[in-house]
Amino acid sequence: ARHYTTGTTLLALATVFKLHPILAIPLVLTWQTKTQGLRKTLPSLASTTTILTLGLLAPLTLPGYSETILGFNLSTGFGNGTSSFTILNLFYAILPHTTNLTLPLQTINQIWIIATTTLFTTILLTVRANARTIHPVDIALLGLLALLLPLRQLYTQYIVWATIPFLMRGRIRETI
Repeated sequence: ARHYTTGTTLLALATVFKLHPILAIPLVLTWQTKTQGLRKTLPSLASTTTILTLGLLAPLTLPGYSETILGFNLSTGFGNGTSSFTILNLFYAILPHTTNLTLPLQTINQIWIIATTTLFTTILLTVRANARTIHPVDIALLGLLALLLPLRQLYTQYIVWATIPFLMRGRIRETI
């Protein structure tokens, strides 16, 4: 329990450098609040909020920053999305080739946002309901899952990132 503030602080710092852990932070803080109580979670909440405010929100005043962050994480429409398997390949390649149905880029982005929000909300409610029985590493994994499943393109290193929480649990069979 004494490492939770350090862990959430490092998770927030990781998010500033690479946006992918962003969905794990609310899950971990929700879990920590449910298991430790709000009073013991306040240092984690304070450090995480400060780091994310300074690292992600303050740069929004810089010209081009928001377009870069959103442009990378939302669909750009480049390519056909078939270099890896993602849920959005259905809208990039499968539907257009099989049914001649081509969706506008804005519609694909809206589908991405809805899919991510729905998945994240489901996971958040699961974490909140099972806070006493779920392991914090599993929560970080669920946050990564909520981001990667609807992602527009998966890269090999994302799979490596997903194995790290399994390795942290120390269960080699489960990792394999």
